Amino acid sequence: MRVTMKDIEGMIRKNYELSKQLTPRNEVIYTDIVCYLRTSSLNELEVEELIQEILEIFLSTQSRGERIEQAIGTDYRSFCDSLIAAASVQPRRNKWHRTLANLEMWINTIIILWLIDLVFEHLPKMIQYKKPLLNYEVNAGFLISALLIVLAAIFTVKYIGKHSFSLSAKKSLRKRVGMISGFAVGTLFALLFVVSKELGSFVLFSAKLYQIAAGFVAMIIMIKGIQTINNIRS
Repeated sequence: MRVTMKDIEGMIRKNYELSKQLTPRNEVIYTDIVCYLRTSSLNELEVEELIQEILEIFLSTQSRGERIEQAIGTDYRSFCDSLIAAASVQPRRNKWHRTLANLEMWINTIIILWLIDLVFEHLPKMIQYKKPLLNYEVNAGFLISALLIVLAAIFTVKYIGKHSFSLSAKKSLRKRVGMISGFAVGTLFALLFVVSKELGSFVLFSAKLYQIAAGFVAMIIMIKGIQTINNIRS
C-alpha cells in the first residue's frame, strides 16, 4: 500500500493523542525512546510504526498495572537498538523520505535566515535611501553563518536524541550539559558575529530579490514533486 507524507503525519498525530494516556512516569520513558528513535537511521514511516508498536506495549502493560520494565527491561537503549536493528533488515520503504525531509529543512532554514537578513539588514538600507533596493548581494558571511547554524541545530538534535536516556537519568549530567550548551551557544553567536563582520564584504553574487524568492519557491516545489513521485513508486 502506498504511504504518503500525509499518512505519516496522520500517524504522528494519532501516536501523540495515544501518548496522552500514559502515566507521568511512563511518559518520561516514552519521550526518551521517541527522541532516540527519531535520531536513528530509520525513515519517518519506520519510526512511526515502531512508536505505534511501543505505545501499544506501554498502554497494555499500564492497563495491567505492571511496570514497563516488566515488558521491555531496564535497558531502554538496548531495547531501542534491537528494534532499530530488526527494522533495518526489512526492505526499505520510502527510503528517500528522510533525505528529502532533511533537504527541505536545510532550504527552509536558509529561507528563514534570508528573511531575517532582509528585515534587519536590507530593509533599513531601503529606509535610509528612501527607495526600493531590488538588488540583493549574497556574501560569504551569510552563507557560512547559515551553514554553521544548520550544523549546530543538527548536532544538538542528534546529541539530545542519542543521549536522551542518560540525560533523563542523571540530573548532574543534565546540569553539566546545560552549562556546556550555554557556552556553546555563546561561542556560536560570537563566531557568527566575527564571520559576518569579516566575510560580509566578500560578495559571491548579486540577484534581484524576486529572483531569489522565485528560486526558493522553485526548490520547494521540486522537492514536493520528488516526494510525490517517490510516494507513487513506493
